[in-house]
Amino acid sequence: MATGGLLGAENFRRFTPESLATIKKCIMAKRDLPPSEKLRPQLDLQACQKVPALYGNPPVELIGEPLEDLDPYYHDHKV
Repeated sequence: MATGGLLGAENFRRFTPESLATIKKCIMAKRDLPPSEKLRPQLDLQACQKVPALYGNPPVELIGEPLEDLDPYYHDHKV
């Protein structure tokens, strides 16, 4: 999954069955975190907005493919 510190086209990753398995593991781990350590959605990645330029453009081979969410907040959400 994409990490917060890396910017550019390498953040665009195809959503796979392994992606879903990782999300499920994160959901289980999240239950053990205190509320203060939970992430919040990034405002620059809200629905219906253009992806900020700092993330780059997705590679041509990923156009039209389901992708993992860029926002780390959703790495432990089934959306």
